[in-house]
Amino acid sequence: MFKVARLSGALRYNPAAEVQLPSVRRYRAAVLDARQIAQLVESMPAPFDLAVLFCAYTGLRAGELWALRLRHVDLLRRTVRVQDAVSEVAGGVVFGEPKSETSRRTIALPRFLCERLYEHLVTRPGDQDAMLFADAKGRPIRHTAFYGRHWRPTVARLAAADPTFPAGLRFHDLRHTAASLLINSGADAKAVQHRLGHSTTALTLDTYSHVFDVRDRALADALDETFEQIKAHARRAADHAQPDAAGTLNPKWFNLQWGYMGAADADDPAPTAPRIPSDQSDTASDQRKRALAEADGNRTRQDSCAALIGFEDRGAHQEPRRLPA
Repeated sequence: MFKVARLSGALRYNPAAEVQLPSVRRYRAAVLDARQIAQLVESMPAPFDLAVLFCAYTGLRAGELWALRLRHVDLLRRTVRVQDAVSEVAGGVVFGEPKSETSRRTIALPRFLCERLYEHLVTRPGDQDAMLFADAKGRPIRHTAFYGRHWRPTVARLAAADPTFPAGLRFHDLRHTAASLLINSGADAKAVQHRLGHSTTALTLDTYSHVFDVRDRALADALDETFEQIKAHARRAADHAQPDAAGTLNPKWFNLQWGYMGAADADDPAPTAPRIPSDQSDTASDQRKRALAEADGNRTRQDSCAALIGFEDRGAHQEPRRLPA
């Protein structure tokens, strides 16, 4: 307001321009694991038990959840369409647009959730415009009423009985729980952005950076395991990688430095490399380089090391990687 008054000439200067705003402490969301989700669901009365389960595994906002109608759910395709959102104004429920354009989305549902939805849908009227979750009179759920009557008492009761259950758990934390489950299942930032309806991927990364950091450490551990597999394979192939007493290079060779193993085809064995005089003064490394260069016209070997760590097969034969000159 002061800025507008300054630009319009009503004020000579903005008295709030130099005010230092206090730092805002960011809320650290509570994230539930699968056991705690089950505890919360089992403690809720119907139909709120299904609503909680639905949010924990889809990440919908509360306004998006309570705005769902029967026509938004497709059990055959296992999808749900987020088209509307509800908010409370003066004690009443008002339907409106979702938070952003990207919040209009269609997301896939896991099979176990579809089975629970089917059990719920058979109790609902056949009108496709009917609310998916409704009160006893078929009206949309008022979130404040649900929060006070069911959510807070249930969370307090669980926290008192189980010290590991987060006290003060918010309903919105189910959305963070869904994001955590997605990331820990291997979903990238773009997939998480789509399912949660974030406006940008940057917002997703900023909001759940701590979860991605944990996932990044898990990926680093997986790379350690992969490298240990390569080293173990290298040790097993070390004897075959050395020329024999006659100077012949075994066709099954392993390059430890570059992590490549060329194995002969089962139905078309790789040709034996040219013989190298044993009295030649070159080192064994030079002998390998020369043998590989002279065998360039032969059919190449399949990269079994790449198959070991799960790389996509690019054909029956691959060009072997050369040692550096």
